[in-house]
Amino acid sequence: MLNLRPVIPGIILGIAGLTFGILWAIYLEVGHESMHEGMQAPAVSSVATSNSASTTHLHSDGNAHEHAAKKVAPVVVDSSAGHHAPVGHHSEAAATAHPHDNPLEEKAHESLKKGHVHAMGLGLVTVAVSVVIGLLGASSAIKLLGSLCLGVGGLLYPLSWIIMGFKIPALGLEAAETAILPIVGVGVVLIFIGFAVTLYSLLCALFSTGRTAG
Repeated sequence: MLNLRPVIPGIILGIAGLTFGILWAIYLEVGHESMHEGMQAPAVSSVATSNSASTTHLHSDGNAHEHAAKKVAPVVVDSSAGHHAPVGHHSEAAATAHPHDNPLEEKAHESLKKGHVHAMGLGLVTVAVSVVIGLLGASSAIKLLGSLCLGVGGLLYPLSWIIMGFKIPALGLEAAETAILPIVGVGVVLIFIGFAVTLYSLLCALFSTGRTAG
């Protein structure tokens, strides 16, 4: 019997996922450069901290003296031009390269794009499956459980990809994946529960129809 009222929360969450996926895609296009500048900030900060070469020594007279260690830029030979060039010049050239030349930033951007793809896909699936559950003769509690699990899981899973995308430049790929595991786990479990409830409802409707026909 058609009763969409119990699955309305799931439909709303599915539409929210679709809307978020569209808006996120727009943001990826419009704020592309500023987003990459923000990703580079943690890496630049960590490099500046590691390159600080000041050390403090405490002498017997109780006075602390700070000595700045001088760093000499190593010299490399440019075989093509036959002259020497400091490595610092190469570092500056690398810093002005396209952000996607950095493997970690490329992985981060891919993760952010996957957030958009999964938000759109799971949002559409949530709306469709919620309508299917509403068409079945399952109880209102079963319909609500299935649609809510799909809706919440369908939002958490794309969100985990986006969070990982922002964490990769600062933490690295493996550490970022570890950081989002709880969110991924909850999202995947909820999605599987939603599909299990839908499958259960379909089987119940199938066998009840078979008994009625018999």
